[in-house]
Amino acid sequence: MQPVKRRRLEPSTFNATEILSQDLLSAICVEVDHEIALKQQLSKTLESRIQWGMLLQESIEKGALIRRFLAFQC
Repeated sequence: MQPVKRRRLEPSTFNATEILSQDLLSAICVEVDHEIALKQQLSKTLESRIQWGMLLQESIEKGALIRRFLAFQC
């Protein structure tokens, strides 16, 4: 079976809307929008986890300081 030959496009005559239907372009735009939304949600999730980790670290450090202070007073 021989491969299907594609017509050669000259840069001056290339028009994306002639090659891709509007439905296909719309579907691609929807997929790109979904991908962007997923990346933004992932970014928010990662930022929240980093903030949580920093708060946890701060609280552990404060707890260690309090324990040292109380041990020093005894």
